[in-house]
Order: sequence, then structure tokens, then C-alpha cells
Amino acid sequence: MKSKTSRRRFLSQAGLAGAGIAASSVFALPSYSQARGRTAKATLGLVAPRADFNPRLFGAFLEHLGRSVYTGVYDPGNSLSDERGFRKDVIKEVADLHVPIIRYPGGNMVSGYNWWDGVGPKKDRPTVLERAWNSLETNQFGTNDFMEWAKAVGTEPLLGFNLGTGSSEMAVAYIEYCNYAKGTKWSELRRSHGYDQPHKVKYWCLGNEMDGPWQMGRLEAREYGRKARDQQRRRGARQHIDELPWFRPAAQQPADEHPDAASRFRKQDTRNRAEHVIRVERNRIATEAAHELVRVEHRKAEPGAAFVQTGRGAANQDESSNKVRRDT
Repeated sequence: MKSKTSRRRFLSQAGLAGAGIAASSVFALPSYSQARGRTAKATLGLVAPRADFNPRLFGAFLEHLGRSVYTGVYDPGNSLSDERGFRKDVIKEVADLHVPIIRYPGGNMVSGYNWWDGVGPKKDRPTVLERAWNSLETNQFGTNDFMEWAKAVGTEPLLGFNLGTGSSEMAVAYIEYCNYAKGTKWSELRRSHGYDQPHKVKYWCLGNEMDGPWQMGRLEAREYGRKARDQQRRRGARQHIDELPWFRPAAQQPADEHPDAASRFRKQDTRNRAEHVIRVERNRIATEAAHELVRVEHRKAEPGAAFVQTGRGAANQDESSNKVRRDT
């Protein structure tokens, strides 16, 4: 007579059997021993040692995309929001994650973003078309709001420049607005917005994915390099500013902050330049060779076209032509 086993009982027995098999594979390690009446101690090193990670690898980003900002981190009037409109429950969750660094404002959005629209009194901020995600941008949450929110969640801010529709002048004005203490056009504008002390943002990025055909202001590699280099030069013109130690040359950094930084910077810079020259020259030679091959193939394919050769091939072609003419 066959015994019937319920599905629940069968799955339970199968689970126990699987656990037994898994345990047997671990206990079969050489470091395990078992004997009647004796106690054995085993230490299993199942995790390989690793080097320490840079904590910035575990960063995140906040973009004006969907509900990330509006009704996400910023939702004025909600019973869960504080007097600034920041969702208190979201602040707690993000703070508990201990995110080391967060990028703002994007993302694809930054390639068409004008940071000027997002600062100043909220009643004066314009509503504009947000062209990356086809939405309306009210600019009620902007740079200064993000800086307050970043402080509330305990993260390092990373601000993005608009490298798409933006200009180098917009970029350096952004730095001056955020980081210069007082006495200039953009620093005084920040102070008039209620932020007397500079934000001292240490990390900046160029945005966003400018090689992509989906991107506003798409750039080819050469043009991207030229525009990025131009922004670097304009930032470099302000390296004398004491409030921007992270933009000073390594040689000017205090020794206790960057020991031997100048020497390492010069060596790495020289190495980078040499590698760049080699890459450019190699690519140039390969490109010219490829273009010449294409031109040769095109000339061969043209009906009735005279294909000009040089050297021994040309001499052989001339002898063949003369022979044909003599035979005719």
C-alpha cells in the first residue's frame, strides 16, 4: 500500500535534506574533526581579505526625476515635513544609511539646468520646462535647499556643472556663489539669499553623459575635452582664493594636509601628459592609415578609373600597358 505524503511535509523534508547536504560540504573541510567524547574547535575563514574601500564609492544621487525631490525629500504642507518642507521620515531613513556623498542636481537633468533659477526667494523662482524628463520644474528646491538637506542627513554634497547647454562662466559663477566668503558679485548674491557663510563644497562634477545622443548639448570627444579644459582653466584663475583650498595647486597645500603632494602631483601629471601624447599619436596614425585604405579601395572600385601605383608595381603596370599597345 502506497503512503501519501502531503506537499507541505514533502517540502519540509526536502528542506531538511538540503540543509544536511550543505552542512556536510562545510563540515568536510580539513579543519573540522569529530570524535566521541572529545570537543573540537574549528575556525572557518570563508571571507577573503580585502583592501579598504574609498567610502565615496558608496555614494548616491538626488535628481529632479519623478518623485525623487518633490513629494520625495521635499513636500511642504505634509504632516511628515518640517518647517523647511523636508520630509522628516526620509531624512531619518537616509541618515540611517550613512550615505557618504550625494550628487545633485543630476543626472540627465543637469545638462539643461540653470542653477540661477533654483536660488533666491521661492516666490521669485521661475517655473520652466524640464527638458530631460519632459516635466515642469518649479525650482522650489534648489542648491541652498539641497545644502541644508545634505547637512540634515549627514552627507557630503557633490554638485554638478551643466556641461550641455551651460557655459564655463556659469560654472565658475556657481563655484563663487557657493564657496567664496563675501565681497564679490556671486558671493554677495548668496548672502542676500540668507546664507552668510559659504557652503565650501569640495566636490564638483561635469554633467552629464555628454557622449550620449539622448543628451542635451551632446559633445563629441574632442569638443568635450576642449570645453572641460576651458572650465578647468577658468577655475584655475581663482586658485589664489583662500576659501578654496581644494582648488589650489598641490604645491600650495599645507604639508599636514597633503604630505609630499606636490612631488606626487608633478610625477603623475607628467606621466598623464606623456600617455596622452602617445595615445593621440597612435590614434592619428591608425586613423590616417584607415582613411588611406578606404580611398584606395574607392579608387579601385571606380569604373574606368586609372589606379596609380608607385615603385615596382607602377613599373610593372607601365610594361603591361606598353605590351598591350604594341600587340594592338
